[in-house]
Amino acid sequence: MTSQPKPTGRPPKYPWRTIEIGESFFAPGRSSKSLQHDAARYYRPRRYTCRKISLKGIIGTKVTRTE
Repeated sequence: MTSQPKPTGRPPKYPWRTIEIGESFFAPGRSSKSLQHDAARYYRPRRYTCRKISLKGIIGTKVTRTE
């Protein structure tokens, strides 16, 4: 009988590590500059584009994985 390791810490707020190339997510209220910094600093060698958009009247950033 094998046991699964218990998750530690809090779950991620955004799906940086789980999205595939071409997929995206919306981060309400976040600036594209701060998210681009997070992507470049913590999630290398993956690459993302960040664009400021309004979705249903809520301003935020759409993050798309490109590589």
